[in-house]
Amino acid sequence: MASTMDLLNPCNYHQWKGDMEIQLHANGLYRVTLDTEIELIHVVDKARYLNKMDDNFRFLFLSISKDIHFHVTRLKNPKKFWDKITNLFDKNDDMRIYRLENESISLHPRNFETLNKFFTEFKHLVVQLK
Repeated sequence: MASTMDLLNPCNYHQWKGDMEIQLHANGLYRVTLDTEIELIHVVDKARYLNKMDDNFRFLFLSISKDIHFHVTRLKNPKKFWDKITNLFDKNDDMRIYRLENESISLHPRNFETLNKFFTEFKHLVVQLK
């Protein structure tokens, strides 16, 4: 896992999810997380698949704050783990939307070194609002 990625906590789900999806893709674990990788029947292939499931669970588990562990400790399937985290934190609550809208309204090009940095920040806020 990349050392710059923050652990999931109750306040950073949307950033964590984007970072985690990149990490899962980079480590060949994304399809296992979404349960779209086919479990093979051949003994050697099945062993690799099960090892990949274990790696995925470890990867996900180590990416969340210890305060959240109790929510997922009993889950051994990466898809169930991902779904549980999504159900817990993927809510577009009114306060978050209000904060993001206020941040986007208060942006002004003068406060940035370049227009590119201004537009990058603006786009980042718009993406979070979706």
